[in-house]
Amino acid sequence: MSCFIWPGCPASGRPGGVAFPDYLACNVLATQRLMAECDRQHVPRLVLASSSSVYGEVGDGLCREDAPARPISP
Repeated sequence: MSCFIWPGCPASGRPGGVAFPDYLACNVLATQRLMAECDRQHVPRLVLASSSSVYGEVGDGLCREDAPARPISP
């Protein structure tokens, strides 16, 4: 059994991003609650899919996966 999660709010501080309290609730705290429940249910594997916001602002909107991480969000 595995659990998959894709945090759902875009990074705050970016165009189209959400306010920090919403970002915290939807991404950080929700992931924390899910991890705690997976532990309680003895789920052996949690797969977390990240987003492109780890790369920060990208000039033309395209970046390679091996680009350096320059997040602008918390």
